[in-house]
Amino acid sequence: MRARFTAFAVGLTIALGSLPSIAATLKEPAPISINPQRHPLQLLGVALEAVKSSKHDWKVDGSYGMTEVPGGYRMRVTKEWNNRHVIYAYLTTTPQSVSITYADSRELDFKQGSNGERKIHGSYNDFTKLLTNEIAASLSTMCSDFSLLQGSKDTPYVAISASQPLAGMPRTTEQIPGTGFVIREYTGFLANGLPYNCGPVVAVFRDDKLTDAYGGTAALAKLNIQGELISQRHASGQISYGQAAVEYKEAELDFSQTLESHRQKQLVTYYRLLASRLAKKEISVEEFDYLAIEKEAEIRDQQDAIQQKQMFERGLIAAEQGKVMAMQDQAAAMQAQARAQQQANFQNFLRSLKTTTCRTVGYGNTATTTCN
Repeated sequence: MRARFTAFAVGLTIALGSLPSIAATLKEPAPISINPQRHPLQLLGVALEAVKSSKHDWKVDGSYGMTEVPGGYRMRVTKEWNNRHVIYAYLTTTPQSVSITYADSRELDFKQGSNGERKIHGSYNDFTKLLTNEIAASLSTMCSDFSLLQGSKDTPYVAISASQPLAGMPRTTEQIPGTGFVIREYTGFLANGLPYNCGPVVAVFRDDKLTDAYGGTAALAKLNIQGELISQRHASGQISYGQAAVEYKEAELDFSQTLESHRQKQLVTYYRLLASRLAKKEISVEEFDYLAIEKEAEIRDQQDAIQQKQMFERGLIAAEQGKVMAMQDQAAAMQAQARAQQQANFQNFLRSLKTTTCRTVGYGNTATTTCN
């Protein structure tokens, strides 16, 4: 379902050279009406993207941060030409509207009379109308808003899809047998995601009632649920600490797909060996954690080294030695960062086994785990 927008046509030619002193009454463009309503952060994000891609050289004013206003948000945009004339305008979004209003100007002969009437060079009126049209065009293509899910916890799926028909049209549905969990994945906007990112959104239902909604894929939601179920089984004494660690690591590796299959098997086999030694009390829980993480780092280092060697041998990196070294340094830094994050995720899970449960949030194949 696409929102309907009210805008206006602009048929004005604007001279971009030196401006003669032609005063006009300052006329703000009519606000763009939003129907049905949308989250103001989504509207702001889409509008800012329109500003950045404007054919009339509008830019986001980096010196003015986003501020909250009653019912919405505001940022400032600017247009400059001839190194002399400058327009500063406020871009404001509420659930019902997007508007452009005067903020300040330079070399445009702005004056405000005692009766409140504002005068300015006519180019202000022309340029702000053009920008408003560009924003309206962008808004007409934005994706659906699924923020409604975040306020619908414990609501049955039938009731949600009846009141919000879009909720009945997921692009992916996955059931986890024997658990009562159903994951529905959509493409759209969610208030706790990026302001204008139409990325994957998941809604998690258990026994037909919504339990959670966040930015991420169905695969990510499945990993979260598996982690929760594993933690519960450990807490109830059904599986040992080592068994829980092995099961979660298998699920995490299946999700991330960052290790080659034979290296995944090698790592899981080692985890099982550690779990067996832990059950026999040959090592402590702390030693289990240390050895497991150390082994994973070793296997990932081996894979990275071989992949880099293959890239050189295939001639995929053909550059001067200095550039090669720079790329190696950058790749090493990224690998180290990713490895540190994965280790942190796993350590958080292990910590959860000693406390409560953990939850992973992220997009695509990148996940960050936090535990209470």
